[in-house]
Amino acid sequence: MARPRYTAEDRTAREKLVAAFWRLLALGPYAKLTVLEVVRAAELNKNTFYYHYSGIDELAEEAVQATLDPKALLAALSSVSIGDAGAPASKTALDANLDRLCLVAGEHSSAALRQLLKDALRGAWCEALGIDDGQLTLEQRIGFEFALGGVLEVMAYRSRVATPFNFAVAAGVLVRNGVVDAVFRTIRPAAATTRAHADSAQHAE
Repeated sequence: MARPRYTAEDRTAREKLVAAFWRLLALGPYAKLTVLEVVRAAELNKNTFYYHYSGIDELAEEAVQATLDPKALLAALSSVSIGDAGAPASKTALDANLDRLCLVAGEHSSAALRQLLKDALRGAWCEALGIDDGQLTLEQRIGFEFALGGVLEVMAYRSRVATPFNFAVAAGVLVRNGVVDAVFRTIRPAAATTRAHADSAQHAE
């Protein structure tokens, strides 16, 4: 039997469950998270939970997927790649999303959730740099994976500290130590090759 159309009340219940998931993930490991804890935090009951989700994993995947906003991903990536160490540490509209992304990268998360984040970061970075992920050489792949791993570790560290830092602070450190330049010298040829192939295809039409 098909479920009825969602009402405004149904959508509010989903939002409460997702919000409860993020609050609990900030407090403890995903592996120990239970449906009972989520419904208590959301001030709902188990029947409501199972009306919307089959289990914790489905709730978690929906919550994380909704947080993988391209603007937030690119904000995190561009902060590290541009390296504007002088940027103010003021709050932005993307901060709540970035905080959640950092939770996904952090120690309270799971391997599956971290992989969702890594895949989304890879896609966002490829789009921003004009890279065809399938055309990377081994050398470029190593540089790219190193860069992605570094970004994820910075995000994970940010989720652990008492006062979350502006990503530009981390970027400044990486730029001053030449890490960003070294990685991008490896990756940029791939971007140039992708653009050249695109230009050739356009001329051929």
